[in-house]
Amino acid sequence: MRAFAWFMDENGLSTPLVDRETGACRDGLHRDRQNENSGGESVVSYLLSLAEIRQLSRMSGDRPKLAPLRVLHA
Repeated sequence: MRAFAWFMDENGLSTPLVDRETGACRDGLHRDRQNENSGGESVVSYLLSLAEIRQLSRMSGDRPKLAPLRVLHA
């Protein structure tokens, strides 16, 4: 959960790296801002983390407060 929270806003800049509206995910942080690159690897890492957390929560019966997944249309 701690590593996953880094994507949300629990990082050195207290800024989310995931854009819930577009599904984009920034690759990392500079000293004073988000990295402008939003590569596919970051999105895949974020989504795999989210899926794993949701699966573990279903197995344990614990319901974490995670935002629902959005379906994106091209």
